[in-house]
Amino acid sequence: MLLLALATVTAACSDEAATSKSACQPAAARRIFWANCQMTGQDLRGVDLSNSVISGVDLSGADLTGAKLIATTLEKVEFEGATLHEVDLTDATISGGDIQKGSFCNTTMPDGQIASGDC
Repeated sequence: MLLLALATVTAACSDEAATSKSACQPAAARRIFWANCQMTGQDLRGVDLSNSVISGVDLSGADLTGAKLIATTLEKVEFEGATLHEVDLTDATISGGDIQKGSFCNTTMPDGQIASGDC
C-alpha cells in the first residue's frame, strides 16, 4: 500500500507536460520524488522528507516548521514567504532556488550552522 501511495505522489507531481502545476500530496514516508508541482501555502509542519528529491516545486508561503529535509535534494524550489523555522536541512543539496526568501528561526542549514535571522 505504501509503494502504491508513493507511486501516486510521483505520478501526480512529475507530469512535465501539464500546463499548470498540480499539487503534491504530503508524504507519510521518506524518500519521495516531487517534481513540477504546486505546494503554495501548504501546511507541511513536521513532515519528514529526508533523502527525497524535490525539483521545480513551488513552496511559496508553505509552513515547514519542524520539517526534516536531511540529505534532501532541492532543485529550483521556490521558498518565497515559506516558514522554515526549526527545519533540519543537514546535508541537503540546494541549487537554483530562492531558499533565502524563506523565514528562518533555529533552522539547521546544510553545513550544520543554525540560521535564526527571523526569530
